[in-house]
Amino acid sequence: MLKRLAYTVGALIFALALFSVWYSIAANYNYNALSGTYEYAKDGITSTLYLKKDGTFQQKLVAGDNVDISKGTWRRIGEGGVAFSKDFMRLPGQLSYLDKFGPDPNGNKDADTDFGGHFEKVLTLFPVLYVDGKPNDLKFSKRLLIIN
Repeated sequence: MLKRLAYTVGALIFALALFSVWYSIAANYNYNALSGTYEYAKDGITSTLYLKKDGTFQQKLVAGDNVDISKGTWRRIGEGGVAFSKDFMRLPGQLSYLDKFGPDPNGNKDADTDFGGHFEKVLTLFPVLYVDGKPNDLKFSKRLLIIN
């Protein structure tokens, strides 16, 4: 009887520890967890977005023979929201803050040129970036392995 109780308590402690580890990963939307390389590809246009832990980004946009590179800043908004500075290179159908909501009610002209989006986690573990677009959000998938 005592042995069975010990196994039950041990199993409960293990399940609680496993849940705690899963939750700490699934609920983590800080800069360290979201930084990395994200890729978008559709209709002959590719964009590679390097999000850095310090709140800066570098973006490479390839459309046909044109290759453009830009640098800017990004910031988290709430749990999964994100805003990119005006330096973000617009994808076809992408909406800026101004396009989506109209002029900033506080008169902040810089906010009007920001690009918004949000992070979601696939299987609650792997981040995916959706930037605001029309008719649907545009999806950047995080590169899980970096192979050069």
